[in-house]
Amino acid sequence: GIPIVNPLSNPDCTGYIFTRGWAVYWDGFHNGLDLAKYGGCPIRAIASGTVISAGWNYWGGGYTVVIDHGTGLVSQYLHGETIWVSAGEYVSAGQEIMYMGTTGNSTGVHLHLTLKIDNVAIDPTTYVPY
Repeated sequence: GIPIVNPLSNPDCTGYIFTRGWAVYWDGFHNGLDLAKYGGCPIRAIASGTVISAGWNYWGGGYTVVIDHGTGLVSQYLHGETIWVSAGEYVSAGQEIMYMGTTGNSTGVHLHLTLKIDNVAIDPTTYVPY
């Protein structure tokens, strides 16, 4: 498979915490990981690929970046504060793509990371070191 990097590997993210995992909850489906850092920090692309979309997500994700990594793998980064990439742009693994925030349907500063293979959400913990 393709090499995957921790989206919070920037030294400013040291001390981030895992707050909610990928699971089916009584109140519905949580299709990603929530990783929080007080005050936020720069979020990095987990792998190289092409940015599909970068901007406001009207479904509650706030400022969101979506990257197509090829081979059916797509990563989604939600609730950002500031986005540094644009749709159509090629990004490298580890490239900083946005600043962590609490935009959209969010109760605090965190990254919601979703991974999909062939448009089906998968548990990121098996792929992403955190």
